[in-house]
Amino acid sequence: MTAERPRRVARPAVADDVDAICRVCAATLRETYRGVYPPAEIEDMIGELYRPDLIRAEIGAADGWWGWMVAEVDGVVAAGGGGPSEAGVCELHVLCVDPPMQKNGLGTAILELFTAKARSAGVSLQRISVEPWNAASLAFFRRHGFVERGRRRSDPAWGAADEAVELDRAI
Repeated sequence: MTAERPRRVARPAVADDVDAICRVCAATLRETYRGVYPPAEIEDMIGELYRPDLIRAEIGAADGWWGWMVAEVDGVVAAGGGGPSEAGVCELHVLCVDPPMQKNGLGTAILELFTAKARSAGVSLQRISVEPWNAASLAFFRRHGFVERGRRRSDPAWGAADEAVELDRAI
């Protein structure tokens, strides 16, 4: 008998989700960047990107941002967000799934919600950037029809020596 996937719900985030979004994104960064960056640097990234005050301010839509989206199974276990980057194009800037809950369709649920929002906004192309060493994320996006558009040097503010793989998908 095959194990049944947990029931998942994806929806726009609300103010009550702030702490869970911070927790999920922090756990994902710690797991993803372990062995790539020193632990103190990872904690600095988390403190810069996933502070409750910052997430709270980003819950709703703003210019260039469609707000946070969450997926849950008995509580928020995945979070993502993005928005339009240029005419007809949107970019998914964040997609984090709590490491113990990965491979349960939660990332897919957020991607589907983001795609529905993009289509309703008249977007025809989705874009994502992924570090070339992040094989799990590259595989996830390729499984969902994203193809490599090119590579660019990572943001030097992150201290990364890597380049980013830019992936696109027509919707």
